Amino acid sequence: MKKVNLILTTVVVLAIMSFKPSENLSLLTGTYGVCNCDDNSNSTTKTELLINEDNSFHYFDNSNSNKKIDVKGKWIRKGNTIYLQDYNSEFAIHNKWTIDKNEKCLTSRIGLNFTRLCHIKACKENN
Repeated sequence: MKKVNLILTTVVVLAIMSFKPSENLSLLTGTYGVCNCDDNSNSTTKTELLINEDNSFHYFDNSNSNKKIDVKGKWIRKGNTIYLQDYNSEFAIHNKWTIDKNEKCLTSRIGLNFTRLCHIKACKENN
């Protein structure tokens, strides 16, 4: 019986120690886009999210020529997630963005469509 209690106590202690409290990551304001720092790129495909300090945003996506998106609105932050609100769009947009653990990128998902945008200034500094 003592052996079972010791094993159970060890398992519970290890389980509790494996959870670490979530920390608030910092959010860089500015332009987020596909981290392609090649200034000679002729690609016209562009997805950008501009996060402003006044809690406004501008989201632009012309990756699908039949569904070009260009919307502006407000954003709010809850924990490490940014929610885009108060916008008008004919098409579904990535309106929930999670701050990457490196604090330089945002990730989003709609169904099986995953998008990762990195802060352009941070991207250029790393290359």
